[in-house]
Amino acid sequence: MQKTIRYLIYLFIFLLPWQTRWIIFDPQINSGVWEYGRISLYGFDIIFILLCIMYYVLCIKQKNYSLFITHYLLLIITLLLYYFVTFIFTDNKLISFYWFLRITQGFLLFYIINKIDFDKIKLVWAFIISMSLSASLGIYQFLTQSAFAFKWLGLASHSANILGDSVVELAGERWLRAYGSFPHPNILAGFCVIAIIFCFYLFNKYNEFNLKKFLLITNYSLLITGLFFTFSRAAWLAFLLIIFYYIFFKSVIPTKVGIQKLDSGLRRNDKGDKNKKFIACVLLVAFCILSVIYFPLVKTRIVGAERLEVKSNIERMSSYNQAVKIIKNNLLLGTGLGNYTVELQKIYSDKPAYFYQPAHNVYLLVFSEIGIIGVVFILILLIYFLKKYSIKNTDYLLLITIFFFLFFFDHFWWTLPSGLLLVFLVFGFLNKQD
Repeated sequence: MQKTIRYLIYLFIFLLPWQTRWIIFDPQINSGVWEYGRISLYGFDIIFILLCIMYYVLCIKQKNYSLFITHYLLLIITLLLYYFVTFIFTDNKLISFYWFLRITQGFLLFYIINKIDFDKIKLVWAFIISMSLSASLGIYQFLTQSAFAFKWLGLASHSANILGDSVVELAGERWLRAYGSFPHPNILAGFCVIAIIFCFYLFNKYNEFNLKKFLLITNYSLLITGLFFTFSRAAWLAFLLIIFYYIFFKSVIPTKVGIQKLDSGLRRNDKGDKNKKFIACVLLVAFCILSVIYFPLVKTRIVGAERLEVKSNIERMSSYNQAVKIIKNNLLLGTGLGNYTVELQKIYSDKPAYFYQPAHNVYLLVFSEIGIIGVVFILILLIYFLKKYSIKNTDYLLLITIFFFLFFFDHFWWTLPSGLLLVFLVFGFLNKQD
């Protein structure tokens, strides 16, 4: 049973980037699809339910009741109390309850990750391989300038000729950005960035060049190319920060050791640091080569002078102003989980469905939905996490920093189930001892 649970975890991680789902509730706004009001059951949710059931049965068989007698119980009780208080004032209670279940799912994932004995390397490989497949799909989509639909993999059809699909426009010509297995190129880009950091984590696990290291280098190539073809500026910047970090800084911080042991630790990691620097330089060169080949498109995204780029920047700034307005109107308790776009409908009632988008900033969005009380609660959790667990490996510290950086530029880390669960997964991964 323990072995089955371990492989269910690996399968869950592998399926996380794939958006196969059953849409249970599909509301509309002004005769248009309201994506952020949908209630869906994803493929990875089914695996997660099986995982929870088997873990519960294992606890009963082993007479291990720590699931109930633990300091996490206080956290769960606090969450429930806070939810029921906000639930009273929430406009759309069904959506609020759905996202409360998602948050609860995230904490359960964090808990199970830390209670089950599994191989961290296998878990990382599961995510990297899955993301390499998604990146490969994104490369194909960009090179063919079309994305085919396939419901069993959660893929939607996209084309540069379809208005509303994400493109780079240059002199009137539209270039489809890479979607991969996700509903938007920026999501593929964010997941690719996390997968690249995981690749660096694995690189020093293999002392000599072998098949696994060859596969890792192959995955590097697919991920960096897929990331480039998303044309996501925030993810590009995050990638460059990662590369410069590995070029100019060491990857391991020895802590609480004597001078002799410190020197020994530094010597042991010199080779690993040099290897990571070499790979970082190769990735930077590859990124630069792609930038030269597609320089007109890169320039368009960076300069932002084309019509669609200007429109995108205006809409993004407008969403920030909308978020500030909603925060002021719901300062104490927020709008309720998942109710940000519901509040937008109250303020702007005559807009088309696609207008009702969450703010492209996780910090503003979270503040809008859970208010000051919720934000204080999250800050306490973060401080508790960072204070209690010493992060010796700076690959881990980099992972947290990149998350906090990407939170400034998009909302899918909070509004997309797989994005939200990846955040909980990474924190659970960091919390678990090697």
